[in-house]
Parts: sequence; C-alpha cells; structure tokens
Amino acid sequence: MKDVVKKDGHVITIEPTTGSRHYLPSKELDDAFGLLFEAQIIKCIRRQKALGTAESKNPYNYCYPRFFEEIGLSDIHCYGISSVFTLSDSRFDFDNRKRWLELRCTLFQKKRDNITEILLSAGKQFDEINRAYNVVIEYLERLKSMSKEELGHVHEQEIYHRVITIGRKS
Repeated sequence: MKDVVKKDGHVITIEPTTGSRHYLPSKELDDAFGLLFEAQIIKCIRRQKALGTAESKNPYNYCYPRFFEEIGLSDIHCYGISSVFTLSDSRFDFDNRKRWLELRCTLFQKKRDNITEILLSAGKQFDEINRAYNVVIEYLERLKSMSKEELGHVHEQEIYHRVITIGRKS
C-alpha cells in the first residue's frame, strides 16, 4: 500500500468486523445461527495462530492501525461505523429485499460443507450442525416465499459494524 501511494497521499481501509449481530424472531433460529457462526470464530482463531498473531482475549484482533505504523504511515486515525438492515423496513424495495434473501440463501448453502468441516473438527456433532442448518434454511426459504405484507411483519435485523482506518504517507 505504501509503495503505490504518493507523498502526502492517504491509505484507507474499510474492514467489516465479524462481530456483526442478527436479531432473529425466535430462540431456535438464534441458537442455530449462533452455532453456525462459531465456525467463523474458529476460522479466525486458526488464521491468527498460523500468522502468529493470536491473542487470547480477542480472536478478531487484526489491527490495521498497528499495521499502518509498521509500514511507516503517519497521522493514523480509526473510526467505527454501524449500519442496520431490517427486513420489515418498507423503505427498501420489496424486489431488492427478495433478491437479497435469494443471495443470502445461496451463499449460506455454498458455505455449508466448509462450515460443517470446521465445526466437526472443533468437536461439534454432525446431527447438531445438520439440525442448525435445516432450521436456518427452512427459515430463509420461508422468507423467500413471503408476500410484501408478510415480509413487513418479520422483524429480523442485521447490524453490521465496520472499522475505517486512515493513514497518511509522509
């Protein structure tokens, strides 16, 4: 990054955090998503151990501000932003929400083998993982088939957090 930025130019990263949160309409769904989300945590911890950067307190601790310092950037600033998406929010186009649900379901199913493998290697039981997947997929399929009015009563929220880091090349 430092090599391609001109003197007094800036490097900006926007990093999604894996700590984004779903608020789901049932405990069963929340538990199923929670179990499957554990794979991301395990994957993150493994990646950091392989890089030698694992810290026991925070498995997500990859630090762009520290990285920016290491490569010689200055005037480093870090900001956090959050955004909320609610399925029932009628300000969003119904067709766009349906396309988003279709994509969400497709991506979720594409990750199934990888997530299952990670969770099995961490000692989770296949039946437990399969049950969680079935709960989530059934929910997503139900959402995809809902009418505009029905979807307007689904109060699922996703809260996404991002970290923005800015550094200047002196």
